[in-house]
Amino acid sequence: MSVLWPWGLAWLGVAGAIGVLYLFKPRQFRVEFSSLWLWERSGEEERVRSLWQWLRRHLLLILQLLAAILGALALARPAVAALLPTTGHAVLLVDASASMLAGDGTPTRLDEAQSQALEFLAALPSSHQVSVVQLTNRAEVLLPGSRDRAAAQEAVQRLRPAPTTTNLAEGLAVAEGLIGRARRGDIYLFTDAAFAVGALRPPAGVGLHIVPSGAGRSDNQAVETVHARRDTAGTVEAFIRVRNYGDSPVTQEVLVFGNDELLEGQTVQLDPGNAWETVMTGFPAGTERIEVRLDRPDLLPLDDVGVALVEAARPVRRLLLVGAQSDALERVLRSLPQVEVTSVAVEEYDPTAVFDLYVLDGWMPTEPPRGHWLLIDPPTGQELVPVIGALGAGSALGENLQAPRIAYTQPSPLLRFVELSGVQVYIARRLSVPAWAEPVVGAREGPLILAGYPGNEGQRAVVFAFELNPISTNLVNRSVFPVLMANVLDWLSGTSGTRTTGISGGEALLIDPLPRATRVRIVTPRERIYEFDGHERFRFVDTFAPGGYLVSQFADGELIAQERYLVGQIPTAESDLRPRNAVIELAAASTTVVAPQAAEPVEQEWWRWLALAVLGLLAVEWWWYHRA
Repeated sequence: MSVLWPWGLAWLGVAGAIGVLYLFKPRQFRVEFSSLWLWERSGEEERVRSLWQWLRRHLLLILQLLAAILGALALARPAVAALLPTTGHAVLLVDASASMLAGDGTPTRLDEAQSQALEFLAALPSSHQVSVVQLTNRAEVLLPGSRDRAAAQEAVQRLRPAPTTTNLAEGLAVAEGLIGRARRGDIYLFTDAAFAVGALRPPAGVGLHIVPSGAGRSDNQAVETVHARRDTAGTVEAFIRVRNYGDSPVTQEVLVFGNDELLEGQTVQLDPGNAWETVMTGFPAGTERIEVRLDRPDLLPLDDVGVALVEAARPVRRLLLVGAQSDALERVLRSLPQVEVTSVAVEEYDPTAVFDLYVLDGWMPTEPPRGHWLLIDPPTGQELVPVIGALGAGSALGENLQAPRIAYTQPSPLLRFVELSGVQVYIARRLSVPAWAEPVVGAREGPLILAGYPGNEGQRAVVFAFELNPISTNLVNRSVFPVLMANVLDWLSGTSGTRTTGISGGEALLIDPLPRATRVRIVTPRERIYEFDGHERFRFVDTFAPGGYLVSQFADGELIAQERYLVGQIPTAESDLRPRNAVIELAAASTTVVAPQAAEPVEQEWWRWLALAVLGLLAVEWWWYHRA
């Protein structure tokens, strides 16, 4: 037994003060009697019952003294030493940034960190809660507070690297939130310490333990920059920078590819910390993608590849507009780049004239054009796109029908970057979907936009079931109208057959196949080939390697769409694999990284029970004083 605040015993003076005040209380008074004979017997009874009578007469004093003594003891905080099971919350914060893929671990730094985390979990007392957080450019909670060790081990094994930096500030904030109000909280950071120490600010009242991984080697060279452009003459030039992040000079072979074809190789000498730069020209005219690779192996293959896109030279497309019912349509067509518009009346249409694209506004010739065509507001009486009625307030019978509302959209290149929320169609044709087409946008009553292949020689066609004027739709007044028309012309002319989209490394691709796609194939930069069923959307997550990911869609063996996703260089800070000295010193100064003991000595305090006893005595004293 011990007291945690001995000065609290000074309050025992209150008990002494109560006793002193009691002595000053008047106790005797004089009464005259004619004879003492009558009191002799009562005196004997008084002596027999003197103890009980004394206690009864002084019960209030006794209760007050006991309350004062127990109150002083409570203020002194008496405690008893005991061993209690350890309880707390341990957050395993595992660095999974690009540098953790360096090959100086077992075999990588991340593999070593996972092994260390699993060993730590095996030694952690079962009474402890544990959380697992994966740290890249964001903090991802793989397991919130749990005592299930099997779930914790499974979460550690789910750790996946990403070609990003380390967002340590967010990781520490998330860890602090997970710990919450736990009696004991500790953060265990498993990392290679290859980041600036300025971000290492542990939350107040939380233990931070750094568990280093990797051998701390630095032999790494990186393709730091690849930037390509096409000048006004169509010539392609590329700026390339390669840097040596190691501590020793190296000889590196730099290979330059254009559209996956090796164009040039150079041997360069790189001193520690220095970079080699060059501007390359002489690329073939059709070069759309430039890739730079380092041939000498180093610790981090992830940054040995750099990719840049070259905007393809778009050919001029000659377009014939027949009918021209809508001024808005003609204005948009003439505003699109690399499009030459020739507008003629229906009577002036020459079926022998050759154009790249044909736009038929409210009219359809007996024989469809030989090239790709766009049909606006199909007329009745033709069989290629059968018209079976009307939608909205313009039916042939004079009925005032309800305007069609857009009810669905299908995945399509026509809707790339097009948001149709707020778009309304007031009047439209009711179409029967021909066998060669499929709906892209539709209402409950029927399709509004169709696309397909009406010919046997790859001919493409798009059909709008409504006129492109403010009376029929508000689409012509929306900012998406030029984007939609540009997409339509790109798809009709085939220039959107293969598109390239930049994404971040590790970002999941949501592949939404076209409605008639039966198979999807993905080829990664490492020549891995994945095949998927084309009838439903899916997420593709193997996007860690820099380079191009080619996504091809097939309909019964026919290629119908392609898109290339490009992952560029990793952040340059991740190519410097050297642990920062300040982080190493902080790790050495931190508490030895061991799992908490299953039991720990604690002081069990008794002041609460004493305080309750004081309240009980005061209640009894109050009752005794006021009893009637």
